[in-house]
Amino acid sequence: MANKQQQIIDAVITRLGSIKKANGYETDIGNDVREWDTAHDNEDELPIVDVRDDDTVAVDDSGAMFVFEMPLSIEIKTAGSTSKSDARKMIFDVYKAVKQDPDFGNLADNTFPQSHAIEVEQENKQVSRVLIKILIKFSAPAWGA
Repeated sequence: MANKQQQIIDAVITRLGSIKKANGYETDIGNDVREWDTAHDNEDELPIVDVRDDDTVAVDDSGAMFVFEMPLSIEIKTAGSTSKSDARKMIFDVYKAVKQDPDFGNLADNTFPQSHAIEVEQENKQVSRVLIKILIKFSAPAWGA
């Protein structure tokens, strides 16, 4: 069985995969959700949602359970032709998906929005980047016991 942190990551990926117009969202960014993807430079594959857990810290390590804060970066790479308005729809589709069950089936204690930003890169091709940061608090047995 996967550890608690991996179970939460898997639940986040599954939830983000449900972001489709057919499910009542404004976008279809859930069609391609990945974990720690480093090879999504092909413009033909866009949009891609990439989920990364950043530096997780123990904020309470007393007793039999530790409480952790796990920042997640949710990066959406999309075509440069994506309007700022559509990028904002993507941001709020992610928030709507998280809001459905912020403890991801009792795996997490709670989830908090941290920040979001829209960036446009210009290299050989124009690619927009939407970055959403959330913080997930969860408890797990001390020292993985």
